[in-house]
Amino acid sequence: MPYSLVITNCSKMKKFDVNQKNILKILKEHGLPIPKFNIELEETYKKILAEYILPAAEMYGGTFIHVRKLVESLRKAGFKVDFLIISARYGVIDENTLIIPYDASFSNMSDEYVITIAKKLKIFNTLINKIKDKYYDIAIITLSEKYMKTIFNPTYGWDFTKYLRTRKLIIIGNGILKNKINYPNLEYYVVKGIGERIKILNTITQRLSGIGRRKTTLDTYLV
Repeated sequence: MPYSLVITNCSKMKKFDVNQKNILKILKEHGLPIPKFNIELEETYKKILAEYILPAAEMYGGTFIHVRKLVESLRKAGFKVDFLIISARYGVIDENTLIIPYDASFSNMSDEYVITIAKKLKIFNTLINKIKDKYYDIAIITLSEKYMKTIFNPTYGWDFTKYLRTRKLIIIGNGILKNKINYPNLEYYVVKGIGERIKILNTITQRLSGIGRRKTTLDTYLV
């Protein structure tokens, strides 16, 4: 069975909006702020927001839905998939991790703050521990700029490619890093906005669907 890795970041859009009246009412009754980067209060939040807890794959919306479709396409094509998510609140989690609705994102944060949180959550080390002993046929990384800096940042010696073993690496991301990441059999798609990212994700999903329908072979796709 072919083996694939998909890594993406959390989404601001969620099935349960943390700012909806019911949730805000519960938080107010317990004297708690909206869940953001205060992961130390996680167990307290889980108790009072129990009815709003979901697996990560079901909680996130927006662009994440297109990544999830890509993962589904891989599975239909016969792949075993490691589906990992980099969350500004939780660090590195998988699709089945139970999470609460929250309002935390790296998108509008300074690089210094992103690095501070990344170190606190041990994002780089956690990711490396999850992938270092595995070999993939395809690895697909789709991360916005700030999230990519938590796993690829030469200033701090963070380079996930040194630990990744895959026959083909596909990166969908910011153009700044295109010439800094060197990897055999790399496809790097530069995107400047959500629309472009979704278009590329859908294109890759369609190509993978071809493998599932036996219109092309895995070896042909990996070239």
